[in-house]
Amino acid sequence: MKNLLLNKDFSEGLQSYDSNLYSKLFLLEKGNFWFEYRNRLIYWILQKYFSSCESFLEVGCGTGFVLEMFKRSKTIPLLFGSDLFKDGLEFASERVPQTYFFQLNLMEKIPFINEFNVIGGFDVLEHIEDDFIAINNIYTACKPGGGVIITVPQHKLLWSKSDEIACHFRRYEKKELIFLIQKAGFDVVFVSSFISLLFPLMLISRLFPFSSKNRTVLDELKIGFILNLFFKIVCKIEYIIIKTGIKIPIGGSLLIVGKKKVE
Repeated sequence: MKNLLLNKDFSEGLQSYDSNLYSKLFLLEKGNFWFEYRNRLIYWILQKYFSSCESFLEVGCGTGFVLEMFKRSKTIPLLFGSDLFKDGLEFASERVPQTYFFQLNLMEKIPFINEFNVIGGFDVLEHIEDDFIAINNIYTACKPGGGVIITVPQHKLLWSKSDEIACHFRRYEKKELIFLIQKAGFDVVFVSSFISLLFPLMLISRLFPFSSKNRTVLDELKIGFILNLFFKIVCKIEYIIIKTGIKIPIGGSLLIVGKKKVE
């Protein structure tokens, strides 16, 4: 695959690594209320704050679901995807041809300085033990005048066995994520919770789990057609609310946008 550069298999020796993770993710994403809603928010944010974006890198791109959206929209000339694990990149390179994919470890010094207009990390930081090293690397790779778009799971109150199984190091509170982004050098221009109207249901499911203790986050998103349709409608209402400028303080996830100053 000419659009895919692989260096090593980082999954070797990881007891928690699920070799079937990306095939499960690939089958789940399309049509699922959560992934579609997150994509809608990401696209809106990029058009709002980075409408002239020429190059976009997604770190932790997984199977390429976000990049596929941008490819279809034809709004960004140069798309790049990176991930630590080769399994995800192989799915992504098939899903989004004519996009450049490569392995990248955000815990190590990366070979990019002022390279990309916008860098996105969508539900990635919670998997990285030292998230400041990761954000600092992202800041270095971002062009002045460009920025970063980040989503993370929110509220320590929602921490559950599902987070442990998903190898999360943390769930974030808004203040600590803002501090992290600013500490790296970005100016925070937008922050909002999402999956907010469904927050009561999410809270109940986490505080009073009624299913298998080995149930993963992906398992939680596997729901029936009717319930998925209902959640889509709820998320569309929430999307309209966020677009009006109302910042929702609580929600299962958090979205933040930072800009890098022009030197």
